[in-house]
Amino acid sequence: MKLNNLFMTRPLVPKCCKKLKSIDYYDWLDRLIDAFEEHDIFDLVPKKSN
Repeated sequence: MKLNNLFMTRPLVPKCCKKLKSIDYYDWLDRLIDAFEEHDIFDLVPKKSN
């Protein structure tokens, strides 16, 4: 199967679904940044002991 035909047969994701995924990603990213700023990240990933 040619590469062009492979892409032509795949269903396209509607734009609304892409936007929802983007919103979910930015919500997750915002919570991750908050965890770093509040040092809560160390509750999830302990600091390495020397």
